[in-house]
Amino acid sequence: MKIVADENIDANLIIELRKNGFEIYPIREQNFGITDKEVLQLSNTLDALLITEDADFGKLINVQS
Repeated sequence: MKIVADENIDANLIIELRKNGFEIYPIREQNFGITDKEVLQLSNTLDALLITEDADFGKLINVQS
């Protein structure tokens, strides 16, 4: 399973997910500073689950639906 981890996801969680065989794309390592919309687009492009602690994504998803 592919997972996009937003910038606010703790590095220790990313490490543990990798140890458990998950394919992680951490925004803080790869694309730091991109917008929420770009994070969502990237997640869709990669067909990946997005994990975040940012409540604004709920608003963004509802607007795009």
